[in-house]
Amino acid sequence: MRSEAPGWLRYAAFAAPVLLVAAVTVAIVLSSDAGPQPTTAATVARQAGGAGEPAPADPQGTTAECENGTAVPNPASNPGLVADCEVLLGLSDELRGTATLDWSASTAIADWTGVTVGGTPQRVTQLQLTSDGLDGTLPAALAGLDQLQWLDLDGNALTGTIPAELGALSELTILNLSGSELSGTLPAELLNLEQLVSLTADDNQLTGAIPEGLFGLASLSYVELSGNQLSGSIPPVPAGRAGMQAILLDDNQLSGALPVGLGELSLSFLELSGNQFTGCIPQGLHDVAANDLDELELSDCTTTTTYTLTTSAGANGSVSPPPGTY
Repeated sequence: MRSEAPGWLRYAAFAAPVLLVAAVTVAIVLSSDAGPQPTTAATVARQAGGAGEPAPADPQGTTAECENGTAVPNPASNPGLVADCEVLLGLSDELRGTATLDWSASTAIADWTGVTVGGTPQRVTQLQLTSDGLDGTLPAALAGLDQLQWLDLDGNALTGTIPAELGALSELTILNLSGSELSGTLPAELLNLEQLVSLTADDNQLTGAIPEGLFGLASLSYVELSGNQLSGSIPPVPAGRAGMQAILLDDNQLSGALPVGLGELSLSFLELSGNQFTGCIPQGLHDVAANDLDELELSDCTTTTTYTLTTSAGANGSVSPPPGTY
């Protein structure tokens, strides 16, 4: 049975390696240049509308608001941060629902709740709104924050689906969508997040299969998808996969055999109970420090293989095995 403590907290004793990896990853990214300036929201709109067509009017007037010198200091020198400001003001109502957010062009963006600004030139690098009562939906427009490294919306009441557009957040290292009411599938576009260290979306209402290739993401260290309605089998684990610390998939509707590659990972903890797995437990899994394998009621896999010797009689009456069988 799963513990009642939420997400990372119920694994605090074992999560230190994961948190260290995440912290070091974010620190390295924050200390580097943010890269070339992105296109602004207006440019994106022009491109979407076709060459030569004017950008549609901004109904909320967020461009002018974000260039007022208060929301973004020295806006002419910080066009990327102005673009981020536009994105956040534009999606605020959709994200918050009936909750309150203090995001306003009359306040510096660096002082907005949950918003962290960093890098040179400055950009929005983190969005952390945990247990803030958000009951809106997850906006696809978040993909416009193209230097975002940390997206943490744990413990809210968000509904709707996880937008495929989040797969465009190429700098993202932490994605935490735990403890809401999100439905639908895990979009395959998340496989584009090559910098992703931690993916947590436990205690939602997600359905469908885990995207094949998820465990092939080279930077991925922590996966928690417990307490959903995911089905199908666990995707294969590539040979030689290193760095994975935790896989938590308990209390879903998963089935089939456990991938042999699971036994080749150097996991700190593993939870698979509350599913309908068949077959046997790969060798090596019992070495995981924290696991719930006993609850699966499966036998251990063995390496013993039985071979059947097929003989053939020669012309002289001698008997020998077929070539290649000895």
